[in-house]
Amino acid sequence: MIISFFSLIVSQPPPSGVMNPQPIIVVQPSTGYLGHNPSPIQCPSCQQQVVTIVRYEAGAITWVISLVICFLGGFIGCCLIPFCIPACQDAGHTCPACHTPLGRRSPF
Repeated sequence: MIISFFSLIVSQPPPSGVMNPQPIIVVQPSTGYLGHNPSPIQCPSCQQQVVTIVRYEAGAITWVISLVICFLGGFIGCCLIPFCIPACQDAGHTCPACHTPLGRRSPF
């Protein structure tokens, strides 16, 4: 008799007035990682979740790479190669919605 009484208590679901606690999920806007490719980010200016527009520009590293190639004997035109390869240039990220500059990434 005692075993059947405890089995009834244990096997019954909790009363309907008791709520199961739900986990709290907090979503924070990410600033994102700005690399050399377009990146998803929340714009700090317009607060929209966007994918950045990337414009490649020759920076100091591009000129240094070009000078190194020139000094190594690539003065016939090979020294211009870093100006044609996006990986050797600086990447400037802008917001496509409000055109605010979001950041700049150098090759190294």
